[in-house]
Amino acid sequence: MSASTLAEKAPSTGAFLLLPPGERGFSLVELVAVLVIIGVLATVAVPRFLDSPLAGRGYAEEVAAALRYSHNIAVASGCAVRFRIDQLGYTAMQDSAAGAPVPNHCGTTNAWTTAVRRTDGTTVAGVPPTDVVIAGMPPAVVQIVFDAQGAVAGAVAPLNIAGSVVTILPSGQVQGP
Repeated sequence: MSASTLAEKAPSTGAFLLLPPGERGFSLVELVAVLVIIGVLATVAVPRFLDSPLAGRGYAEEVAAALRYSHNIAVASGCAVRFRIDQLGYTAMQDSAAGAPVPNHCGTTNAWTTAVRRTDGTTVAGVPPTDVVIAGMPPAVVQIVFDAQGAVAGAVAPLNIAGSVVTILPSGQVQGP
C-alpha cells in the first residue's frame, strides 16, 4: 500500500469529506423519526413536571392574597370577616345584614351573609385546580375569623397547599408562600 492510499484511509479532521455520499450523515427519515419521538415525549412528560408544582404554587399565592384582602377589609370596614377553606375551595364572608346597601360594610346581625367583594365587584372565592392537594387539611372546613382590628382569635394551623405553606399569625398578618 502506498503512502497516499494510507493517508486517504487515515482519520483526520476532514475524514467526513472522504466518506462516500451514502455514508455522510442521517437520512431524512431518521431525523423525522427522532423529532416525532422528542415531540411525543415533550407533550406527555413536560406537563407532568411543570403544571402540578406551578398550579399548586399559584393556588397557594391566590389563597394568601385572598386572606390578606379579607384581613384588610376587616380592618378598613371595622367588621369581622370569616374566611373558610377546605379541599373544595375558599370563600370570605362579612358579618353584615343581607342585602347591605354598600359592599364591605357591616351590620349588627352577627351573621355571615354578605360575600366580601373586590374592587372589581367579584367575590373573594376560589376553587383549587384539579391536581392541587391541601395537605393536612381535615375533612371539615377550616374557619379563620378576622375581627374588626384584623386580629385572629386563637391559633390557626399553617395551611400546606401543594407544598407551599401559608401561615396566619394571631395579629392577622399572612405569611407565605
